[in-house]
Amino acid sequence: MTQRNNLYFDLNRATIDLIVRVWREGQHEELKQLGIPVEIAALLARMRTSSYMDLINFRGSIINFTSDNNRLVLMIKHMEQKSLRDEQVNKMIQMGAPQPLLYDIATVDRAEFQCRRKILGVASGSGKPRNLSKSETLKVLDTLQQITTPDPLVGWLTLGESTGISLTPVWYFLKPNNPSKYCNPWGGKSDADK
Repeated sequence: MTQRNNLYFDLNRATIDLIVRVWREGQHEELKQLGIPVEIAALLARMRTSSYMDLINFRGSIINFTSDNNRLVLMIKHMEQKSLRDEQVNKMIQMGAPQPLLYDIATVDRAEFQCRRKILGVASGSGKPRNLSKSETLKVLDTLQQITTPDPLVGWLTLGESTGISLTPVWYFLKPNNPSKYCNPWGGKSDADK
C-alpha cells in the first residue's frame, strides 16, 4: 500500500468506525451534526466484514476533510500555555514554594499541591520555616528590584531561581512586609489563571 493509500485507509477506517459507534450508541443527533444520515449509518453498521474491508481500502477518501485552523491554533496555544503553567507550578514546588502562595497566584488547592508534591518526590516541610539570614534577605530584596514581569508565577520562579533560596522562608519574610498583596509583589493571579 502506498503512502497516499495508507492515508485514505486510515481516514476511511476512522470515519466508518466513528459513524458506526455513534449509530450503535443511539446518538442520532450527533450523526446529523456530522452530516451523516441515520440511514447511511445503519447501512454501514450492517455491512459484512469483506465489504467493510473493501470500503476502507477504497482508493479515495469517503469524506471531505476540512479543519477550523483558527480554532485549532487557539486550542494548541491554550494547551501549550496550560502545559507551561503546570511545569512552572511543579518547579515552584521543587523550589519549596508553600501551598498558600501557590493558591494565591495559581489557584493550586491543598489536594493538588499534596498530589504534585508526592509525584515530584518533594518531602513535606515540618514546623515553622527558618528565617532568612541577613545576606539572604539582602539578596531577596535586591533580586526583587530587578524582576520586571507582571506575572506573579514567573516573578516567583525568577526570584527562586535567581537567589537559590527556598521559597517558603522567602514567602514568610515577604508576607508581613506586603500583607495587602497577599505576599505577592507582582499582584493578581498568574496570566495562565486569568
